[in-house]
Amino acid sequence: MVESVSKKDLLCNVCGNTAAIRLSGALDPLSKERFTVLGCRKCGHGQTSPTPEDIGKYYGERYYGGRHSFTARWCAWRRMRVVSQAFHPGKPGKILDLGCGDGSFLTAAKREGWKVYGTELNPKEMLDSTITVYETTEAARKEGPFGCITMWHSLEHFPDPIVALHDLRQMLTPGGILMIAVPNAAGAQARVFGKYWFAVDVPRHLQHFSEASLVATAKANGFTLKRMWHHEAEYDVFGWMQSALNMVFTEPNILFEMLTGRPVALSSSGKVVQLFLGGLLFPIAFVATVLTTWAGSGGTLLACFRDSGNA
Repeated sequence: MVESVSKKDLLCNVCGNTAAIRLSGALDPLSKERFTVLGCRKCGHGQTSPTPEDIGKYYGERYYGGRHSFTARWCAWRRMRVVSQAFHPGKPGKILDLGCGDGSFLTAAKREGWKVYGTELNPKEMLDSTITVYETTEAARKEGPFGCITMWHSLEHFPDPIVALHDLRQMLTPGGILMIAVPNAAGAQARVFGKYWFAVDVPRHLQHFSEASLVATAKANGFTLKRMWHHEAEYDVFGWMQSALNMVFTEPNILFEMLTGRPVALSSSGKVVQLFLGGLLFPIAFVATVLTTWAGSGGTLLACFRDSGNA
């Protein structure tokens, strides 16, 4: 694909101000096509350009399933702990997880007494086949209203985040909670690695949020920020590792593909090199994650929002 920027893309779809080219030549590791990432001059929000007419073809079977590898259970437990803290001392009700993947988070929520529902474009790999999963948010609307809606790294996939959150607010109970996790496009990892950053993931990531643009998106839809975290440990640590390797090797995300059990066109010695370098980078990545989290510049934004009318 030849990179191009439309006049429409040059306006930020969060605040409406002028956007300029932030990254040029960002590579999609699956299709091998390149895209541009634009950045708003005011709120720092980024958006992928051009927006593919058929975004579905950029997912495919290879994208789904097992993206957390051996950290899946710990990740689900940690996210459930955050939700439980937001509701303490309230009782579990209905929860909707958008982009629920294999349902690991919903499985954890179900154990905690929540009545669980999910959405997923390709709901074939669910860990618990009894969980109700819909292909679209609109289809899941009939199960609402929900006490909690979670978006664990899914909002960045929506073509219009303002419209997405507007619709979700209508599906919440009074006083309901919206949990959002997105890559931090204004964080230290994004600044250090640029187009090699693991979390750029164009064109599936249509939106690239800064803390300011995430809060602005929610505020425009009547939400109030209750708490913001600046990391998700496994995302941040691995992000430093894989992004550093992406700067060195022509083929991106090889270590990620290996650790998640996907086939890679690499010799045995090449795989050993990837694992060896990944091991060397791990302690550095861990320290970098601790320091950038402390500085409020981690690789992930995790936010808890509540309807302003019930704040």
